[in-house]
Amino acid sequence: MTLSGIAIICSFMLFAWSNGQLSSRTQTTCNVLQASAGDGFYTDGTYCQVFHQCSGSSNYTYICPAGTLRNSNNMVCDYQISSTCEYWPCSSTTGKLTYPGVCREQYFECNGTGFVSKTCPTGLTFNIASGQCMLGGGTDHALCQRSNATGDNSTYCRDKPHRLGDPCQYAIDMGNNTFIDNRPCPPSTSYNSTTCACTNINDACPKSTNKTRSKYPDILCRASFVLGFSVFNVQTGAPQVTSEKDASNLPDFVEAVGVTFSNGQAMLSTNAATRAESSLYIYSFNGNELTPGIGFIFLFRSFAATTTPVQILVNDYHGACVPTVEFNATYSGSVYSFTYSVVGMTRHSTKNTTNMSDILTASLPVPIGSFIEMAVFFDSGLPLTIKLTDKGANGVTNGAVQQVTGNTALGSTIAANKCGYSLFRGLNGIAQSFIVHEACRNSTIFLSK
Repeated sequence: MTLSGIAIICSFMLFAWSNGQLSSRTQTTCNVLQASAGDGFYTDGTYCQVFHQCSGSSNYTYICPAGTLRNSNNMVCDYQISSTCEYWPCSSTTGKLTYPGVCREQYFECNGTGFVSKTCPTGLTFNIASGQCMLGGGTDHALCQRSNATGDNSTYCRDKPHRLGDPCQYAIDMGNNTFIDNRPCPPSTSYNSTTCACTNINDACPKSTNKTRSKYPDILCRASFVLGFSVFNVQTGAPQVTSEKDASNLPDFVEAVGVTFSNGQAMLSTNAATRAESSLYIYSFNGNELTPGIGFIFLFRSFAATTTPVQILVNDYHGACVPTVEFNATYSGSVYSFTYSVVGMTRHSTKNTTNMSDILTASLPVPIGSFIEMAVFFDSGLPLTIKLTDKGANGVTNGAVQQVTGNTALGSTIAANKCGYSLFRGLNGIAQSFIVHEACRNSTIFLSK
């Protein structure tokens, strides 16, 4: 795994844990470590995301990639769900102990075999001493880099206008006068420096003049984004995204990790040796404030029962963002059970927003070997509506149906963040399609599809 980091003076604190809380013990520097163990790499005593390289007079500090922690067993950055950190006690008998992330609103929770990344409620930060989220509870580590994930206006906006003036792209400010250039906005949008996102409707991006593009209201509720697995982009080799609204291919970025394609289907699995989960990632939903009504349709099936949640959709990119939408599924006893967590947003002005969140559950008995279709619909001022359908072994036949509606109105749209959509992460099975209907003005048509 490639490690990325920035150098700082190597001086860090070791701590002792008591009842899951962190208390100061001794300050240890690279000089002390070198005297006792020589040059080498050492896990930070407080943040298991962080490790230090002590080498002669050159001392550096690094942070593990998103979704990983420094594993004390093999001394590499490993998946956090199975990592063991020498300074963070975690076992089936310790309970859900909590430990700090490098950003003050983040923390990690022991799940018995590893760690799960968590985020404090809005306005609270993680207090290392108490192990709890509190008002004014914590501070940032020097390596904290936020993604401006939920539009928190107290957070510095790292996204900047494109440095050559292209409105359809933007740059990411990495500090020290270092930028990541040429980050494309989603189709039909351009960058807005006030909202720190690609929120301006712009038909020239990317070079489209069709007024029926995804963000324009559609009484027919045609699909604005169709991801199937029969046609592939000749340049990237990735699945080709299409649109029913203008009958064209879209220049969207689809990343397929550990996925194989056959007969119009995507085969996903978890590598038993590396624990790496295959998934699909769609970049174009990065910073994409969708126009309501918003409909998602997923068609997939699991090869076997699983009690470990499968992330059917989440916009966190392996922990890089605080998710605003997450659909999880388990399949046990021939029953699919789903949990839906969504943050809705009402924009009062360019920088003044109100967020509302809701968690909804639904389930449907589906025989092993049969596909399930999951439809999720959101509209302004209304709660979520979920429709589950048994689609049989061929993915076409309509069987049992379950429809559930939430109780909480979620504002004017789904809150966007700076991560795209990860699909079917953790699924050991087949995905057949993912479809988005944006600006759908007829929910009846959508739910009858």
